Amino acid sequence: MQAWQLLNQTRLAMGSGCMNLVSALDKSAQAHCNYLAANAGNSTCTSDPHGEVTSCMGYTGADVQSREVAAGYPQQLAYTEVETTFGNNPMAALPNWIDTVFHRIPLLDPWTTDMGYGGATGCDVIDIGRGTSTIAATTIATYPYDGQTNVPPAWNGLEGPAPPAPTGGFPSSYPIIIYAQGISVTQHVLTKDGDSTPIDHLWLDMNSSQIMAGLKGYFLDNGILYGAPFAVSTKYHVKIVGTFKGGTLDKEWSFTTAATKPFGT
Repeated sequence: MQAWQLLNQTRLAMGSGCMNLVSALDKSAQAHCNYLAANAGNSTCTSDPHGEVTSCMGYTGADVQSREVAAGYPQQLAYTEVETTFGNNPMAALPNWIDTVFHRIPLLDPWTTDMGYGGATGCDVIDIGRGTSTIAATTIATYPYDGQTNVPPAWNGLEGPAPPAPTGGFPSSYPIIIYAQGISVTQHVLTKDGDSTPIDHLWLDMNSSQIMAGLKGYFLDNGILYGAPFAVSTKYHVKIVGTFKGGTLDKEWSFTTAATKPFGT
């Protein structure tokens, strides 16, 4: 319940609408956390944090889609999962997921609407189903969102699978994402507010060579950019130009970073 409420606060602020808390996905997520806790220390069972081995204690499905269906969720809507090792601590796990590149994508996607949470010793899981969204196909959503304050100036890049590093490596700036159905971007510009000098950054979308084939499907309706760490207490401006399902895409917005940098950057 805490993870659901905290996630929806973020989604509502950025215009993505709410996730639905679905009992079948609660069940599948909890079952996977129970599996990981029961088999902790047995690398044969836990080498793939999102997979399960038939012969291991608590097995309910080899992959997340199988586990969601086994728990009663519709097969045509079964999707994906985010997992970390805080240990039944959704208030720590959820911000950690949102701060990333890959894990953030399904959590904040306006057109992905079902979730369930599970927690156990050394495990936090959100199982995600595509659901049925009431958000218009012509919606454009961003995170950080327009006018957001206290945005972390930096991100440590710690995520599995490892995201591509920008020029200069990690820590990077906080990742910036735009969601738009059928997005095709021709221009992406990051500047300090009031300064027209473009800031160098890495841009990721489904056409990016840096994205491994198995993850390209995550980028169907979004793009992400990040570069060197941001300055503290500074307003930044983003401009994205291209096309999307609603026609011409010409989106500009600004956000302001926090007064302190995390993890000693």
